[in-house]
Amino acid sequence: MSSSSSRSSELSESSKVVLKLSLGEGDKAQVRRITLSRLWENGKVSYNRLISIVREYSLEEVEVTITYVDEDGDVITISTDDELADAFGQFVESQPPVLRVKGHVKEVKKEKAAPKASSSFPRERIARTARSERGRTGPQIHALLESFVSILATAVLALQEKVSHTSPPSTTSTTSTTTTTTTTTQQQQDAERLARNALHTALHNTKNKQQVFVHGRHTC
Repeated sequence: MSSSSSRSSELSESSKVVLKLSLGEGDKAQVRRITLSRLWENGKVSYNRLISIVREYSLEEVEVTITYVDEDGDVITISTDDELADAFGQFVESQPPVLRVKGHVKEVKKEKAAPKASSSFPRERIARTARSERGRTGPQIHALLESFVSILATAVLALQEKVSHTSPPSTTSTTSTTTTTTTTTQQQQDAERLARNALHTALHNTKNKQQVFVHGRHTC
């Protein structure tokens, strides 16, 4: 292996050794022939140039691992410029002068955006609250509640919009997902509490008016 190190030091951009890159498996397998000059950068072979070429052939964002079988028959991983130069040095004088490497690629998974809170939530939740109170009220109170639901739903939507615009940005994707989930849950709880309090207040005020009205009729 010491002789390969000395041979790697003799590499130049015009060296005749080539690299054959094997990618994929089965029907998707492909072999690419890459000259040393394509990998040459700043007076030496460049591992980063090789990785860039692999990604060009993969046509997608991937994680790349490069391996080859050395003179002793062992599978060796390449991850630096020096390791790539050493691999070339082992085969620069072979016949034919070919370094055969295997490119192992793994697709990079993109993080999914956090789901947006449904804008229909306040109106649906408030409507359910109104229906739950319907059996306890008369037609007059029900009509009042239906009108009140529309006004209240609009107010809650405006409140949610204001909260979403004033929330501070998060620093990582994990924090962003957690913050969005927490904000959505808090908005739901606030909207439900606001709806119930407002409906109960309306019921209380309306029942008081009915009692005054009935009392007035009885005293006439």
